[in-house]
Amino acid sequence: MGNFVESEHPRDKKGQFIEKGKGVLKNSLVSYKKNSTQNEFKYSSRPNYSKIKEEYENAVDNDLLNFINNHISNPNLEAVKVIAKPTKRHISDVRKLLGVDVSDYNIVIDGKHVSHIINRHGPKGKADHSMADVNDIARIKYILDNYDEINILKSSDNHPKVSSAYNNSDNTKSKVLEIKKRINGYYVVSEAIVDAKNKKIAITSAFKNKK
Repeated sequence: MGNFVESEHPRDKKGQFIEKGKGVLKNSLVSYKKNSTQNEFKYSSRPNYSKIKEEYENAVDNDLLNFINNHISNPNLEAVKVIAKPTKRHISDVRKLLGVDVSDYNIVIDGKHVSHIINRHGPKGKADHSMADVNDIARIKYILDNYDEINILKSSDNHPKVSSAYNNSDNTKSKVLEIKKRINGYYVVSEAIVDAKNKKIAITSAFKNKK
């Protein structure tokens, strides 16, 4: 008769012999997954909007803010401010949406579109006052770096919106991209055009929306 090897004959919590591969060890892992791992995953997959709001509020680009304030004091519609380079995710998403490689592009905003944002969404905005605080305009880089969604903007007839001012490299009209980030109870939305001729992603609008 062979020697009895305890490890080859596992027992349950009551000391009863059970099939190998079942019992205390397996149940402990299942319990661990149920009570810890799964809950941690559920928690981590739920956005922490308080943290996002804090990040957003601390994300004012002072160089961009100075550009905006200077434009308000001395309007120059042709002045251009480089905001950033697109992130790898941004580059990948634009390629999927438009088939354009923007890896060597700059993201920019010009005086004309700063005026547009203020006239439409500023303190006396014709559409709303959601960007009355110019610091929100100066937080655009945070939205671009951390967006939740990016899509081709559609018109009311569900056709892609195109720009009257920007063209693709084949001279067709550039499509408008809509970039969204949820900040607590509202979304900050930025609209941008990929200007393939001049290798830039041009910010054309920004506003807050509760939808």
